[in-house]
Amino acid sequence: MPWFIEVGNKLRNAKWFQNHWLSGLFLFGMNFGLFGFTGLFLLVIAYLYIPFVHLLIIALAVSGSIVLWLFIRKTWQGTKRNRFLMGAVGSSFYLLMALLFGFKWVTLKPSSADTCMGADVGSFLGIIVATVAFTTCLILTGFSRGKGIH
Repeated sequence: MPWFIEVGNKLRNAKWFQNHWLSGLFLFGMNFGLFGFTGLFLLVIAYLYIPFVHLLIIALAVSGSIVLWLFIRKTWQGTKRNRFLMGAVGSSFYLLMALLFGFKWVTLKPSSADTCMGADVGSFLGIIVATVAFTTCLILTGFSRGKGIH
């Protein structure tokens, strides 16, 4: 049996995971971990001056996040209301990130450096990416009803 089916069965049978608040916090932590690891890896890659590797890292991070969300969708069992609450708690990490980028964008102080590319565009793209991640995570984990891992 593949390892991900074993992990899915263990999570499905874990009492804490079927609690929508705890599984939402688990998803929140996983989103935080994936985002943090990707950001740290991109920071390290930025010093290597290898062109286009960051695009591969971003594509792998997006793919990994979607696979995680689909895995949670298939593993978690409960009512539609509790599923939505679990998805809302878990995806709220990206909502907080969008708000953080929005706050950074609004409170940006002008300087002698090129603030347009460094902060305006970067913060705006951060808002867009975080909002899309929030919406996708919420839809995949909070609104879809999985059939389970067999």
